[in-house]
Amino acid sequence: MCSIFPALKEPLEKCQFDDEKSQDKLNRDPPAEQKMTAEAAKELDELCFLSAQSLPSLKVSKHFQVLKLLGEGSYGKVMLALHRKRGTPMALKFFPRKSTSLSSFLREYNLSLAYCTHPSLTKALGIFFSTPSYYVFAQQACLYGDLYSVVVSEVSLKPRISGFFRCCLKNPYSQ
Repeated sequence: MCSIFPALKEPLEKCQFDDEKSQDKLNRDPPAEQKMTAEAAKELDELCFLSAQSLPSLKVSKHFQVLKLLGEGSYGKVMLALHRKRGTPMALKFFPRKSTSLSSFLREYNLSLAYCTHPSLTKALGIFFSTPSYYVFAQQACLYGDLYSVVVSEVSLKPRISGFFRCCLKNPYSQ
């Protein structure tokens, strides 16, 4: 992936990739697809650059009532919360500042906000902030459980298939 700030000052071709597979894939893609990929990367870099300039620092308990843990993983944790003024339920995604760079957080936030537009995906809500220990952004809360529990209750599946679906469809916050 490109570093978000240098990409605004120099051509995208000079960006460094995190791994050789990404660079190899870009080199094999047809020119039209490379151009779309480069344009999307540049657009994402610009979104990250702009959002970095307006990242507020908030106290979670002042603005949200945290209700319960929804999921946890190597990236951090997701908590179900209510917005104190509006009463809107949402999932707050917490990324530890010790292990998450600002650019990685902003990339995740802006990808969720701008590109996760399918009706079956949870959407970012346009709320993002930092605390002394975390970078945080809000997503739609999946209040009715995960798809796996619906499939299992409605359809009888063989154990091998059931294990595959459990992996794919279980809690969207634990991935």
